[in-house]
Amino acid sequence: GVALVLALALINANANTYALALINANANA
Repeated sequence: GVALVLALALINANANTYALALINANANA
């Protein structure tokens, strides 16, 4: 249902943020 879609969207956004943070950390290293 809608709750599952929202939960998956939130998880995906968090994963993308984490990936961008790792890329940024590697670029700064």
